[in-house]
Order: sequence, then C-alpha cells, then structure tokens
Amino acid sequence: MKNYLLPFLKKLTKPLIVIFLFLPPALACFYWYQIEYEEFHPFLSLEVKGWENISPETASATHDLTSAWYESTKSNFPVQFNKQGPVSDFDIFKSRISKSVTEKLGIFSYLPYHKVCLLNRNKAYLNGVIDEKQPLNVGGTAINQLDGYNFYAERGGEDCKSVSIGKFRQASSSPELGYSVAISISQEENNKRLRSDNYVVNLATTSVEAINTSVVISLKWWVMILTYFLLLFAWSFIFFQYEKILKFLYVLRGLKR
Repeated sequence: MKNYLLPFLKKLTKPLIVIFLFLPPALACFYWYQIEYEEFHPFLSLEVKGWENISPETASATHDLTSAWYESTKSNFPVQFNKQGPVSDFDIFKSRISKSVTEKLGIFSYLPYHKVCLLNRNKAYLNGVIDEKQPLNVGGTAINQLDGYNFYAERGGEDCKSVSIGKFRQASSSPELGYSVAISISQEENNKRLRSDNYVVNLATTSVEAINTSVVISLKWWVMILTYFLLLFAWSFIFFQYEKILKFLYVLRGLKR
C-alpha cells in the first residue's frame, strides 16, 4: 500500500506548492479590492407635470423659467462622496484595514490609482410611457465638483476617470439631471397656427427615472496586478524558507525536551 501511496503523495505535493505559493497574494488583492469598492445612487427621479390648453407664450415662459432655475442653482455643491459610516464590527474592521493601508502608502496615496465611473441607467418617460426617441441628453447626468472632477454621461452611457480618491471625496459635488419640457399640439390647433390664428398647446408630462444611475468607486486593474506581483515577491521569500522554519521548530522542540 505504501509503495502506491508514496508516488501519489509526491505527485500531489507539486500542485499544493503551486497553490500555496500563488493563491495567498491573490486572496489578499481580492480582499483589498472588495474593501475599496463602493457604489452610490445619488440621483432622484424627476417628473414635470403636464399642463393642457396653454398659450405658446406660457409654454415658452415655463421653459425660460426652468432654464433660469437651473442657471441659478448649478453652482451649488451640496453633495460629498464620503465613505459611508460603519454599521457592524466587520465593517469597522474593513474601514480600519483600508485606512491603515492608505496611510502606509504615504505619498502613493495621492496617486490616481482609483477609478470612478458614472453609470447612466436613466429612463425617459413621456406621458407615462418610455420614450426611446428622446435625445440622449434627455436623462443625461452630470457630476460637477468644486476643485475636483467633472463627469457627464448621456442616457445609457458612462464616464470613467482615474482619480485621487482623497480629492474626489473631499470635493463638494453638484449632481445634475437633464430633462425636457415637451410640447404637443393637436392637428386642429396646428392648422390654426398655420393660419396665424390664436392656438393652444399642451405641455406633456415628462419624467426621468434616475434611481438606477450610480457612481462606482474601485481600484484600477493595473494597481491590482502590480500589487499582486509585489505581494508574490514578498511572499515567496517566506514560502521558500518553510523547510528551514520547520527544522528550526524541530530543533527548538528537542531543546525543550
């Protein structure tokens, strides 16, 4: 039995050595990636109620008022993407680990090794029905930061940037949502318009569903690859000394006897 078992154990030793050499650095990198990964949903849905039988002048004034409101508020920066507070012992542990790793990186913590993506998953509705014919800027989303970074993604698109995570978090942000004031006119009223008679139009109910649009923070892949090889290099020094460590423990055990 021993004659058959010994060759099998020898064959099994090599795969185990490979696994224990390459797997621990990969697990450490994966854990760091999970610690740094975050996803925010900072946008709320917006709806503009319709208004029937209004004059074109009123419709134009409504559009101008909307534009004026945007211009007066676009420079406000009410949002800050700080890391969410811990809610459990495990989250506290992750937060402390992440903080200690960042602090020990020193000057490297200011390098843009994080990636921030604005993922636009908005849907545009016209009178309660999804309207795919709306221009892509309807439902377009922007994040403008004060002394930070600016992002813009049309409906269905995305915008990714390499950022210094400290600068991104500390900068005040202004999320913006693009929408339209849609006007509809019946054939009868359109005929009046063509005859230069007084006519009325309808202001359609338009809405943008924005709850699925998100901001995703993650580590860049080249950082993970570089970190993996650095950890593998350091781990290999320990790993290939295991025989000497075992011999030392064996000798130490004999001395105690």
